[in-house]
Amino acid sequence: MPIRGLRLLPLRTSTRRSRPSDAWFDDDCRNAKRRVERRARRSSAARTVWKSELRAYRRVIGRKRQAFWKTLITEQQSKPRQMWRSIDKLLGRGRSQGSDDVSAGDFHSFFDKKVSDIRASTSSSSSSSFVCTLCRNEQ
Repeated sequence: MPIRGLRLLPLRTSTRRSRPSDAWFDDDCRNAKRRVERRARRSSAARTVWKSELRAYRRVIGRKRQAFWKTLITEQQSKPRQMWRSIDKLLGRGRSQGSDDVSAGDFHSFFDKKVSDIRASTSSSSSSSFVCTLCRNEQ
């Protein structure tokens, strides 16, 4: 039996990449986040439980982040070169810069053309009519 909506949406493969600044995000953090997300899907009556799970998740994240950086700094205290590499990695320094192949004018022209193409393709369609559902309820 096909899943609803699959005939409308094409199957798409995505790649999940971990961010370099989240080296401290481990299984404990992942499990805490999963608990929060599961609570969020439940009824509004479980809101207080969800709030406590969210607070617990934030505490876990804070502890893990703090412990990770404290340990890293302690380990690299006598190795300043390595410590600066870690800091540069955290701040995103050393990553390849974006391409300068597209100028601002080209970018602007692309969107101008896109808007004009959409207007041209919809110009022959009949005008839309909208009904205010709130207005009907008041009458």
